[in-house]
Amino acid sequence: MASALAAPCFHDDAAALTELEATLWPNGPVCPHCGGAERITPVRGGRMGLRRLQEAVHRHRGAT
Repeated sequence: MASALAAPCFHDDAAALTELEATLWPNGPVCPHCGGAERITPVRGGRMGLRRLQEAVHRHRGAT
């Protein structure tokens, strides 16, 4: 029987992030400020997993 620690997500940062995001957001990422789920994009040049909601959507929803 193989150990649970042998799973790929414990040996690769990208695989770990994919597993974590699937657990946190089974239907895709959601903005913690306004709850928006549309138009979330990765931040270019940012750390792995960093995302943002388009600013115009935040203004429309009244988030700051």
